[in-house]
Amino acid sequence: MLRGRCSPVKGEGLVSYSASTVIAAPRAQLMLLLRRVDQLPRWNPAISAVRTRDIEAVTGRAYPAVIRGLLPATLTYDRQTSTEVGYTLSGLGASEAGRWTLVEESPGRTRVIHEFEHRGALLHLLRANFAPVAAWRVGRLRQVAEAAVAAAR
Repeated sequence: MLRGRCSPVKGEGLVSYSASTVIAAPRAQLMLLLRRVDQLPRWNPAISAVRTRDIEAVTGRAYPAVIRGLLPATLTYDRQTSTEVGYTLSGLGASEAGRWTLVEESPGRTRVIHEFEHRGALLHLLRANFAPVAAWRVGRLRQVAEAAVAAAR
């Protein structure tokens, strides 16, 4: 089951979103998928491209990216631990700061929590359109991860 929420923060032009679900995949496999900066457009279609030769994201490195096929942006992985990946996506006077948190529920089953915040006038105006986005991202990650687990059997 996917659970999501959208929470405007008054007076700051900041809106936060979140979703969580349990994915039938080991935490380590999900962490590798999240860190595969070269594969991000495969399961996050808002990111059309990430220009990199890196396979796994390097913390602090700014990656040129393209949003929705036309908006230039910069993607930076801010934090990578065994249970969390944090990132910032910024461009054109707007930014998204997000986090993926992975909690092993049982062997081969992981709770995935995705949270992000938007700053900037354009994203604030479009905030209602972003309400389902965290759940969409978690759902797509689930599809890719569970397909990989099934293919490995």
